[in-house]
Amino acid sequence: MHHDEGIFNLPNLHMSETTQSSMKINKMSSGAIIAGSGMCTGGRIKHHFKHNIWCQNAHVIIGGFQARGTLGQALIEGCQHVNLWGEKVHVEANIHNLSGFSAHADQ
Repeated sequence: MHHDEGIFNLPNLHMSETTQSSMKINKMSSGAIIAGSGMCTGGRIKHHFKHNIWCQNAHVIIGGFQARGTLGQALIEGCQHVNLWGEKVHVEANIHNLSGFSAHADQ
């Protein structure tokens, strides 16, 4: 899919395909982050959480099944803190679960 097709045709959407461009996102003071990371257990999403999950005006939209014991499941269940690289970070972001977007057969 090309970046200018379908749901990605948004006026202020900037695609991040490199680590450096992803790191720049964490310096933004407004906007949204859309990231695919399965159960929220690894990759860039954890870095975005470290920089944003403590913000009251941040929103985390989880669009799929989250297995027990994963960071994604803990967020859906309303955890108050997350552990990111040994640092305890308070969760202030609004967590939204769109389970209907799951790729699992039961959805």
